[in-house]
Amino acid sequence: MDWKDVRDYKEMMACKVRMDAYRAAIGPQCAGKVVCEIGVGLGPLSLMALKAGATRVYGIEIDPEALACAAGILRDNGFGPDRFIPVHGLSTKVTLPEKVDVLLSETLDSMGVGENTAFYMRDALERHLRPSGVFLPSRITCVTALARPRIWEKQRRFWTDTMQASWDLDYRGMLPTILPMNRVIHVHQEDLRSKWAVWQRVDFQQPQTFQEHSMALLQATRPGQVTGLARAFVADMGAGVELSTLSSQELTCWKQFFAPFERPLDLAKGDAVFVEFTTNEPDFPGLAVESRVTHVPAAALPTFVQDLQARLAPGGG
Repeated sequence: MDWKDVRDYKEMMACKVRMDAYRAAIGPQCAGKVVCEIGVGLGPLSLMALKAGATRVYGIEIDPEALACAAGILRDNGFGPDRFIPVHGLSTKVTLPEKVDVLLSETLDSMGVGENTAFYMRDALERHLRPSGVFLPSRITCVTALARPRIWEKQRRFWTDTMQASWDLDYRGMLPTILPMNRVIHVHQEDLRSKWAVWQRVDFQQPQTFQEHSMALLQATRPGQVTGLARAFVADMGAGVELSTLSSQELTCWKQFFAPFERPLDLAKGDAVFVEFTTNEPDFPGLAVESRVTHVPAAALPTFVQDLQARLAPGGG
């Protein structure tokens, strides 16, 4: 385990929003239960579950060094191998000695489902969870919005303007390289150019709710240039607890996800952007999401919506 891994774990463990939400949800749902955590890392969620009264926790982790560290930390806290049972491997490849009451996981990225969350939870539902068991979190709603983040503009201008102005070096040719690089950045509320809209809603108890093809219609709330799509998520943790990465909420370790357009769009107020999302086949470690955008002028929007509704109607093609 290198310093980058430790730094990444520390960033997640230092995120108050994340830690508070999991602790509030784990307490009432794990007491007296057999728990499995997928993706243990350094073990803070497993430790929370045991301190809340979980009977035992099976901790699945693919990184053997992180798992060894977690087992040592839990042992230092008084939870030996009879209470915390480390399981090395990928959750889809290991078999537990028993099915569990609570499936605890934090396989979430800045867009929500990018770590193949739905795929791993579907397998866990079939092989690891008792029929009466619950997921924590239980559901995730993924949202998107039109955006022009100031920090992305600054990064883009470095290649298009700064290199030329400062040293007379033309580096505009880097744009095709950096544009496909989806960014985890802080998209401020004032960077948004539309309201958030749902593009994926997954209930882990019902794997069919994950859609490989989905869409969203985003209407510009003010005129101006839009440079890409911001994405965030809201996780239902159960026990009345919610975990949100919306830009209007307190900043989390996930920040927001930003996928820049190949070319900026100039929108008038009331114009819309229709986005079609396509996800690739599940493959460790991540899920790629491609988006195709269509600019719809405000005057054409009623007809576009009518045609879209007809297309989506049963038998509409």
